[in-house]
Amino acid sequence: MATNLREPGFGHVLGHFDTTVVVAFLDAEQVAQWLPPGLSLAARGPGREGSHPVMCMVAKGYQVALSFLPMAMMRANVVGIFVPGVTMDGREDLGIFSHTIRWWCDRGWRPRLGARWMGLPSGPEAPIFSAPTSSWTAEVPGFCKISVQENGRFPDWPQARALCPVIQQPLLAERGGKWLASGLYWNLGDADMRDATVQLELSPAVSQRPGFAGMAVDTRIEGLVDTGTGGALRLASDWTMTRRRTVDAGWSNWRARPSMRLRADTALIDVAAPKPSAPPPTA
Repeated sequence: MATNLREPGFGHVLGHFDTTVVVAFLDAEQVAQWLPPGLSLAARGPGREGSHPVMCMVAKGYQVALSFLPMAMMRANVVGIFVPGVTMDGREDLGIFSHTIRWWCDRGWRPRLGARWMGLPSGPEAPIFSAPTSSWTAEVPGFCKISVQENGRFPDWPQARALCPVIQQPLLAERGGKWLASGLYWNLGDADMRDATVQLELSPAVSQRPGFAGMAVDTRIEGLVDTGTGGALRLASDWTMTRRRTVDAGWSNWRARPSMRLRADTALIDVAAPKPSAPPPTA
């Protein structure tokens, strides 16, 4: 793996993650209403004029641990909804963030504690995953359903590169009336990256807030066929995620770098490997 030049500090999370990420470019005026007061849309990435990205992540973590307890490993399943490319009003000097709209993880105390440690708005619901075949779903009832069709094909690298600055941004969330940030390093340059087709269904409950009833989303994204409308990727890589800090902590290193290269030859988890649909037969 390439050297991780980002300094996560004390108490960060490490792990191997098998992830599906889908970026959908929606009407910017509608997406702006997803944001609470104090945030504004800024960088839209490769989306068309008048659009803005909404991102959904489904992540299955293996050998996940806090840096100060490296032997206490666990698995962690997460579904997150984000609005990337936002700035804080009056603090545009801080650069862009990915605002965490929703974050759901397993019901175990360790994943929930980890979410709080990272300052993320962990909901009480838990994601439900179907059997791990080449066609599977992840669902949070009443909120979202993500249907994934894997194909194992390598993506078009220029198209993938165009989406990387949308995906690799520091996470922003509000906890206790304060804005907090956390650096999630996706390690995209060394990820085993493949195409996928994703049907993304979000209920209005995902984006509703005071004064806004929410927006329903039902869209199909086929790999990187047209990054002007969105993209869907399957990723496998080592992640590093910092604990929560103030927005002034300095987050420039947690954004995509212009010099980032894309490789698909060093992943520890092969997203294209066949996955069993049932337990092996007994003798």
